[in-house]
This record gives sequence, structure tokens and C-alpha cells, in this order.
Amino acid sequence: MLLYELDKIEIEILEQLESEDGINQEIYEQLKNAEEEKIVKYAKIFRQMQSDAKACKDEINRLESRKVRLENNAQKLREIMLEGMEMTGLKKIHNSYFDIRIKKNPPSLRIHDEGNIPKEFYKQSAPILDKQALLEAIKSGAKIVGAELIQTKRIDIK
Repeated sequence: MLLYELDKIEIEILEQLESEDGINQEIYEQLKNAEEEKIVKYAKIFRQMQSDAKACKDEINRLESRKVRLENNAQKLREIMLEGMEMTGLKKIHNSYFDIRIKKNPPSLRIHDEGNIPKEFYKQSAPILDKQALLEAIKSGAKIVGAELIQTKRIDIK
């Protein structure tokens, strides 16, 4: 039985309850048990989804780590090639596979002491809302326009 089919059974049971003089305890128990079984099945699917998500996250981390290693190794190899070409005086190499040449990078900035840099070169950042302090203030009874304390619900599966 699929999970969505359970809803059809529930509707049939409710129709039977409405058509009879009173609530049949046996039918009521069947409805309650069917709903409980459906929730348990949803919980199993939920756990499987959590497990799959964790496996994906672990695989992403593994691949990200591998990517960083490959990028670092490629950069080291590039530095070795540059050093070799400079040591031998080669400016460029041309063959059927590659054209390799030494080029100058665009000028970059090196900061020696930030304390000596004039303030005009610093960006002003926008104020950042301290949500934790705001939460504590409202919890302690402060009335703040634009924010409120809300209470939501969730399912806890252990």
C-alpha cells in the first residue's frame, strides 16, 4: 500500500462514520492505526532522506578536498615550469601540443602596514543586526516595533 492510498482509506472510513448513528469504536481504531502507520512510514522516508543528504555532504567535502589538492598541485607544477624556463633562459616554447611562454602578471598590491594607510581607502560597512541580542531583549520583556517573538512547531524523530 502506498502512502497516498492511505488517504483514500481514511476518507472511506470517515464517510462510514458520518453515515452511521454513532462512532464505531472499531472503525475509529482502524483510522487511528492507519494514520499512525502512515506517520511511521513518513518518518522512515525522512530518516532515509537525512542519511542521503549526509552522504551527499560527505561526498561534496571529499570532492572539494580533492579539488583543492589538484589545484595546489597544478600551481606547484606551474611554478616548477616557470623556474625551469627562467633558469635556462627560455622565454617561450612552441611545439605541436602547446605554446608556453613567460608573461608578466598585471600589477598587484602588497600591504606592508595597514596602520599607515589613510582612512579614505577604507570602505564603511553597513550596520549588522545583532539578532541574538534582539531575541534576548524581547524575551526579557522589551517591546520593540518591527520584531516579535514567535513560537513554531516541529516533528522530533528519535
